[in-house]
Amino acid sequence: MDRTEELQKKTGFAPVNGTQLAYDVMGQGFPLILIHGGLLDRRMWDAQVLEFATFAQVIRYDVRGYGQSQMPQVPYSDVQDLFELLRFLGIQKAAVLGLSLGSAIALDFTLHYPEMVETLLLAAPTINGYMVPTVAMRQRWQALSSAVEANDRTRLFHLWADDPMMPHAQEYPAAYQQYRHLLKAYSFSHYFSRGLQQPLVPGARERLAAVQVPTLIIVGDRDEEEVSTVAELLSAEIATSRKVVVPGVRHMLNMEQPDEFNRIVLEFLETKLKRLFFRLP
Repeated sequence: MDRTEELQKKTGFAPVNGTQLAYDVMGQGFPLILIHGGLLDRRMWDAQVLEFATFAQVIRYDVRGYGQSQMPQVPYSDVQDLFELLRFLGIQKAAVLGLSLGSAIALDFTLHYPEMVETLLLAAPTINGYMVPTVAMRQRWQALSSAVEANDRTRLFHLWADDPMMPHAQEYPAAYQQYRHLLKAYSFSHYFSRGLQQPLVPGARERLAAVQVPTLIIVGDRDEEEVSTVAELLSAEIATSRKVVVPGVRHMLNMEQPDEFNRIVLEFLETKLKRLFFRLP
C-alpha cells in the first residue's frame, strides 16, 4: 500500500448552485481547504497535498469553470460555491489556504463567513475588485483583451504560458512543465463569460480590518509589483497578519519551491492551531 492509499483519498463531485464541483479529500484531523490559482486547477497542489494530509484533513477542489468543475451560463458566487461545498462535506470550520485567485476567494469567504474560518493563508495574494495600475498590468490586460475580442484561445494560452511572472524553464524546469501542462487544460471560459460572477458587496478592499483570524501572507520576492503591493496592503490593514517573503520565486511559489512553501505553511499552522491542527499526543 502506497502513501496515498494509506491516507484514504476520496474524490467526488458536490452539487453546488447549478453545477458540480470536483473535489479531493485526503487525511484526517482538522480541515484544511486548498484553493488553486486562476488558469490552473486543484492539481497545482500536488506537491502539498500528501505532506499536509499527514497532519490534517485536506480538501482541494476545482473552482467553478476550472479543471473538472463546469461553469454553466448562470449567475454564481465563488464564495457561495465554497460555502455549499463545505456544507456538502459536513465541515463547519476550517483553515483556508488560497493562492492568487484562490487567495481572493479565501479572503472574501473569511469576510462573509468569519465563523467558518479558523485561520487564513494568502499566497501570491490578490483582492477581488482591486487593481494596482502598474505598467506591466496594463500591458498584460491590453494583450489579453485583444485576444478575447478576437476569440483567440490559442493566443490566450501563449500569453499566459510566456508571462514573465510564471515559472521559467531554466530556473524551475519541473514547475515550468507542470504549469504549462495544467494551463493547457484550461478552457479560458471565464474570459468569455463576463458578468456571471456576483461580487461581494461591499468589496474586500474596504473591509480588510474586519479580518480577525490569524492570517499568513506569503509572497515571492520576484513576483510582480501589483502582488507585492497587495501583500503590503494586507499586512498593514489586517492586524492579526504576518507576512513572509520567499526569496528567488515568482507567482507560483508553491510550485517553484514546494519544500520551502510547505515548511512555511506547516510552521504557521503548528504555531497558530497547535493541537487543533496537528494530531499530537
